[in-house]
Amino acid sequence: MSKVNTVVKKVAYSTEGLLSIGDIQTVLLTDYPTVYFIYDKENLKYSVYVGETNDVFRRTKQHLIETREDWQELNTSQSSQMLILGNEFSNKSVTLDLENKFMNYFLGVPSIKSDKGINNRRGNPQGKYYTKERIDEIFKEAWKKLNHEEPNLFPDFKIIKNSALFKSSPFKELSESQNKAQKQIIMRIEETISQEKDALILVTGNAGSGKTVLLSSVFYNLQLESKGEDNVLLNGLKSFVLVNHNEQLSVYKQISRKIGLDEQQIMKPNSFLKKYEGEKVDIVIVDEGHLLATRNGQAFPKKYGSTQLEALKKIAKVVVLVFDEHQILTGEQFVDREEISILINEANLENKLIELHDQHRMQMSVKTNNWLNDFIWKHKINEIPNDDKYDLKIFDSPSKMYEAIRSKSDDEAYGLSRMLASYDWDWKADGQKWCVNIKDFSLPWNYYYTNVKNNIPWAENPKSIAEVGSTFTIQGFDLNYVGVIIGPSVKYDPQRKEIFFDASASKNTKAIEKTHGGKAINQNLNNELNVLLTRGVYGLYLYACDENLQNALLEAQKGNSQ
Repeated sequence: MSKVNTVVKKVAYSTEGLLSIGDIQTVLLTDYPTVYFIYDKENLKYSVYVGETNDVFRRTKQHLIETREDWQELNTSQSSQMLILGNEFSNKSVTLDLENKFMNYFLGVPSIKSDKGINNRRGNPQGKYYTKERIDEIFKEAWKKLNHEEPNLFPDFKIIKNSALFKSSPFKELSESQNKAQKQIIMRIEETISQEKDALILVTGNAGSGKTVLLSSVFYNLQLESKGEDNVLLNGLKSFVLVNHNEQLSVYKQISRKIGLDEQQIMKPNSFLKKYEGEKVDIVIVDEGHLLATRNGQAFPKKYGSTQLEALKKIAKVVVLVFDEHQILTGEQFVDREEISILINEANLENKLIELHDQHRMQMSVKTNNWLNDFIWKHKINEIPNDDKYDLKIFDSPSKMYEAIRSKSDDEAYGLSRMLASYDWDWKADGQKWCVNIKDFSLPWNYYYTNVKNNIPWAENPKSIAEVGSTFTIQGFDLNYVGVIIGPSVKYDPQRKEIFFDASASKNTKAIEKTHGGKAINQNLNNELNVLLTRGVYGLYLYACDENLQNALLEAQKGNSQ
């Protein structure tokens, strides 16, 4: 395939710079639609606006007299610059798609200001159009050219793709199924508001099915419609995102700050209930809804209701609940299977059930996916298939596995790689050095070098390569490669040829509490295994502490089913 002919021109963003635009002789910048960037840098941090136009000269004149606060900062600065991008395939659809892609990638650029660093207000992802199949190639060539002009604003892709903000970006181009789901959610919200009724919209999907990206996009679009005038049903409505997970909460807040939205509309459920008790709000979107408390107590006062979901339904006109029963991890999140069935059936009957089935995270073959599902849910160990797409490997020691993960992490070609373990070692949030110890292997785990209060997610923190993470640091996130230590709470019976769970070996007191019986404990430990083993995009490395399980896995790697 021939190289995309791409041209970039840098000029000062000013009246004088505007005159030089008029002198541009390059046809790709004067006779074709263009994408342009207006940016400034202060204390090594950028603020940037990306736009597209059929007439860059006229559009720049309009920007120079903008009165909005963020534009005033760009317009009055003596150091503001402008980059103009053109290519041989430019048409309206191409430039709109490129604009959206740049906004998406800018969320992961560390040199862009964390507070209102991206001045755009609306993305423009495009559907099918002529040359759509070449848009990634066009974008990569454009980024490469722009990198030569402003390398810190357009850094290496690998830096961006490791960012949790990029992975959860509301500007991501949704898959066909995600796009359909988004339209259904917005439509159901509009119907509920117009009928002046209350409603629960249920979104289900397994780990890696794209739930967080979908919800990020829905929330962003609701924010825009609330402030616009095109949609009379959504205009003026206030929407909230709630997530009962510190790491994911931080990511949502950072995205909102960076694109200039109100981060006060992103909260933990209890904080929301305390603030809005007795009021009626418009829309509440609950990500990781399986982490909601299902009983009251010290962390969830009785006055709010018997469950957090019940309390939220009293306060909000519309609740959008994202739920994966296979990621319930503790007794306080327990939901009886019959209750889950009722929840799903009621949503289905009211045409408010949205199911996500596609796998967007793990880039593996069908055979490898089947092997993993059999291991996690059927508790069987089959022959490990060969897979050119996905690196599934069993190690004979945790030390060797850590060396491999550390090597992947140090290599920019592989990127974000970390160690995880089942919750089978003691840990307390007291700042002491609690370690995962296995023979000669010892690493601190959860937050020792890192800190839960940091704005940066555990997986992205460079210091976390020296730690072992758990479900509490990684749930909701992904890694390029993951090394999982399967602790002694997961065992294998060679006579029955079956994996089973040993609650007495788990240190996760919330998972093994006896309130709901042994079946619920087993399910919690099974779900923990599921969360840990579904984090790796390109590779999963395993070591098992139980001798029988470790031997069975090594045999499966040799090509023998167990």
